[in-house]
Amino acid sequence: GEVCEIVQMAPGVPTELEIVGPDSILAGATASYQAFLVYSDGDRRSVNVEWVLPSSGLAQMADDGTLSAGSSAGVVTINALCEVDGKSWRCAKEVQIVSRPVSLAIEVGKTTVCVNDKMALGFVVTYADGASDAVVPESVNVVSGDASITDENILTIGRQTGSVGLSATYTLSGITVSVNKEIIVRDVINSEEALGSGDF
Repeated sequence: GEVCEIVQMAPGVPTELEIVGPDSILAGATASYQAFLVYSDGDRRSVNVEWVLPSSGLAQMADDGTLSAGSSAGVVTINALCEVDGKSWRCAKEVQIVSRPVSLAIEVGKTTVCVNDKMALGFVVTYADGASDAVVPESVNVVSGDASITDENILTIGRQTGSVGLSATYTLSGITVSVNKEIIVRDVINSEEALGSGDF
């Protein structure tokens, strides 16, 4: 018959504990984390760990590895602790909590817009925690009226009075906010109109 040789492989030894899960989550959202023991032979085994989250008020960690973010933005450090074959293992992971964008505004920078005007548009996003930031939107479009917009978000009004409609969108962590704005365009004010006319 055939002779079979049995080769006994030396089992791998644990070298590190690692936490697997997202680096950032939206405020008010949840995310799942798992812990793996990494072995010298490249093997990775899921292990049950004790999850520890320092008290910060920003988030809570459940025993099953579910992180529940509060309503405020910030950074939390989640810790995984376990014991395997009498040896203790510990790992930490920083997670960024990002506030949810709730609205977008277009800032024109002028109270009166006249025909042939040219102006730089500003865009401000407001977050669920009340904070706001100037942002660069993914898209800005002229949806109605006589106007054009450059890639640098410079708006040029045409020769028609009436109104110009704009739209813009901005996305953060998979949440998209959009805005529509109507700008009233009037004729250029001449000096006679500014002073008021009439017979003296």
